[in-house]
Amino acid sequence: MQAVILAAGKGLRLRPFTEKHPKPLIRIGDKALLEHTLASLPDQIEKVFIIIGYLGEQIVEHFGSTWNNRRVHYVKQTELLGTGDALLRAKDLLTSPFLVVNGDDLYTKADLTNLLETPNSMLVWPSQQPSTYGIVRDEDDLFRGFSSESSLTNCGAYFLTDKYFETKLVSVSVPNGVEYSLPHTLAEMAKTEPVKLIEATRWLPVGTPEQLQFANTYFANKK
Repeated sequence: MQAVILAAGKGLRLRPFTEKHPKPLIRIGDKALLEHTLASLPDQIEKVFIIIGYLGEQIVEHFGSTWNNRRVHYVKQTELLGTGDALLRAKDLLTSPFLVVNGDDLYTKADLTNLLETPNSMLVWPSQQPSTYGIVRDEDDLFRGFSSESSLTNCGAYFLTDKYFETKLVSVSVPNGVEYSLPHTLAEMAKTEPVKLIEATRWLPVGTPEQLQFANTYFANKK
């Protein structure tokens, strides 16, 4: 089975570190962030595709062609046009079904393994506060779009089939133009194809200095 790790972004909120290094190489405890991600992949994953972009050559140099007996391949996202476009770069390399995870989120191996039990599913987290893109869940635990009144958060981990690529990419507005969003495309797909929501038992996003500090504290206390 294959996994795709989305690791092309610039990590602007984590500067000054990310001025000279890609965010996936930022240290969490005694490991690079992306090392934690690779370690959390289920045992069923034999091949990994890492989508690289900003300073991606440093990621290639750090991990090489194999990591802990898994084959690692790299796919370049030349223009940073969002997660939907990033996944599309690997379309012709993937066999259905496949796992997709964000490169700047920390998951448990158990949660990602659980996700593999349900093709066309996504990992979610019950937050305490509503989110701009809060996930809407129906009585059957199926994905029904977004609502700013929902506190259910997308964790950025998905187990998808080739049905996903049959859906036209959905664009979203960003400060400098538009990007193509994987979760918004999945919401469009969910109108005709069931997408199951699976709750995570632990999820640590690492996108801001505060989140980075929390993650480091968490792993320091695990020792």
